Amino acid sequence: MRAGITPPVIVALLTTSCAGMMDQSGQAALACGAGGALVGAAAGAAVKNGDPAAILIGAASGALLGATTCFLIAEYKNRQVKDYQETKRTMNYRSSQGDTIQITHYSLKPAAAVPGSQMVFSATYYVMTPNPDQEVTVTETRIIQMFDRRTNQYRELGRTPSQVTVKPGTRQADGKFDVRPGVAEGRYRVIFQIENNGQNDTKELDFQVTRNPRILGADSHRTAEVFAAGGKAVQPAVGGSRPTHKLRYFLASNVPVSGGNLRELPSKQSKPVGTIKRGDRYPIVDQVSLPGEQTPWYKLRLENGIEAWVVGSVGVEVTE
Repeated sequence: MRAGITPPVIVALLTTSCAGMMDQSGQAALACGAGGALVGAAAGAAVKNGDPAAILIGAASGALLGATTCFLIAEYKNRQVKDYQETKRTMNYRSSQGDTIQITHYSLKPAAAVPGSQMVFSATYYVMTPNPDQEVTVTETRIIQMFDRRTNQYRELGRTPSQVTVKPGTRQADGKFDVRPGVAEGRYRVIFQIENNGQNDTKELDFQVTRNPRILGADSHRTAEVFAAGGKAVQPAVGGSRPTHKLRYFLASNVPVSGGNLRELPSKQSKPVGTIKRGDRYPIVDQVSLPGEQTPWYKLRLENGIEAWVVGSVGVEVTE
């Protein structure tokens, strides 16, 4: 708990901000505080008929947001889409692998929205155990962050964990959330995490809240997607067909002989966490363009699973 916020205050926020919401199965509310309020993360989840209903409280300082910020999850459903045997064949699962869990696809549409609009998110994941009849408890967590230009870092606005007890197989979590009229314009991130028995996986997608028609109408902001291999799907042209599962990679083609820095955050002042060498190629997990900089930054997934940022001037983007 932060900034002196006590449990009674949270209870008050739940009852005043979310009254009437929790009686509908599969719905959840993100009630975000105003201005100078600092509310840490938060609060409970329930499962009704297999569909989680949860409340997330989150906020950041008025200096960060500059306005009342509120995202409302209007709909959320979780269902099984493949049983044990079908998942076993699809994922080539073997009992020797033990307990396994992975997000295979995560999408957000659109990737740029105007305050007062609605966005759709979807995540597909599988959870497998050697015993096909074993009941498995999966914790799903949805996290919303906002990019703070003062620090070049994302700050968490809040999170909601919810649990569902299921049989092994493949599941799909679908939902919609409202970008409320008071949401401040800027860059945001929605993170989806799953965990079972010490095994976990995380995928994240960025989106923008803006009134800029050029950004809103761009093909690149129609849909954001990420797949298990770590690359985002290539977007189709206007009127084109559904994107194929092509992946984006960063090829280090312009790196000095001594190597280039991989950094913790997309900033030349950020802490170096590794080195990229000429000819190295890694999946692209994310991409940002900072104000005043012409060259974008790419978040890469390294061979050891660690993710790090590299400035785009040291290489090129390739797809396959």
